[in-house]
Amino acid sequence: MQQKSLIEVRCEECKKAFQKSVYKMLRQERHFCSRKCYGMWRRNHTFKKSCRDGDNRVKVRCEICDKEFIKTKTAIKKTKHNFCGLECYGKYVSDNKKGENNPTYQRVVVSCTFCGSDVVKKRYRLTRSDKLFCNRSCYAKWQEQQTGVLNPTFKRYVVYCDGCGKELLITKYQIDHWSVHFCDQACRGVWQSRVWVGETHPRWTSKFFCCEICGKRMKRQQWEITDKDRHFCSRKCYGVWQSQHRVGENNPAWRGGDIDYYGPNWHNQRRAARKRDKHRCRHCGITEKKLGHELDVHHIQPFRTFGYIPELNDHYLAANTLSNLISLCKHCHRLAEYEHIPMQLGLC
Repeated sequence: MQQKSLIEVRCEECKKAFQKSVYKMLRQERHFCSRKCYGMWRRNHTFKKSCRDGDNRVKVRCEICDKEFIKTKTAIKKTKHNFCGLECYGKYVSDNKKGENNPTYQRVVVSCTFCGSDVVKKRYRLTRSDKLFCNRSCYAKWQEQQTGVLNPTFKRYVVYCDGCGKELLITKYQIDHWSVHFCDQACRGVWQSRVWVGETHPRWTSKFFCCEICGKRMKRQQWEITDKDRHFCSRKCYGVWQSQHRVGENNPAWRGGDIDYYGPNWHNQRRAARKRDKHRCRHCGITEKKLGHELDVHHIQPFRTFGYIPELNDHYLAANTLSNLISLCKHCHRLAEYEHIPMQLGLC
């Protein structure tokens, strides 16, 4: 990269030597080492020229520090005071424009609404509120007194307690959302015990029915009548109805009835099953000696599922195999019939 050719020159204001490029030397007549020197030179030379040409700039003295500076005649006419900078102007304002001497001062003396003492407030505060206080303590004490009807936002309506008839003051919200009103929980309880009885209670769900057997009238709750077509006054009537209508094939637990004949080899297979199980119940372990009688022999897969028909087929042979027989006491046999015990324990 080609370097710029520099020439040494002297500053017009401070006479300090510095280097400057040839390009800037050819374009500018005067040369300054900094903007500060340029500003000082311009201020001094333009003022001298303006004075010679009859310009309106004049020299004045600062009222605070007595320093001489340049100011236009137009600026002198607009202001009564002359300052060399903001610092001197700030000192003048802090010394001479305090309180009522400030042209923007708009404060008035008023009396505190609570204690009555004089307090100075800004004028705009009078337009915002007609109640003014000397401090927050007075405001808090005044608020404590503004209760009930004294409160400016107090909006209550007179009603009467539905329990005892006492006069009450309630809000419009309470009137719109509740049709009855009470002074306390005790009155509410008295009213409920008098009005909310039986079918007049909003949560009343009971209904009256007649017993299917004896015709007795009875009351039932909603949860008691769900998914029920018949109703009974007692377990005795329910038992009578079951003995009349849940017999034989009408019983939901009907499995085809008892089987009296299990084939010609049943007695031999039954004895063989007891002997294999050593005359002991395969579920609870009790023995025939302790029971005092023989054990029952249960078909693991029900006999009726094999479809045996006497003198027509020999399906009893598959049904009476030892692997499908298990020795059980009467109690365990009853549980096995209703599938309350796992029968895979009895497999051989």
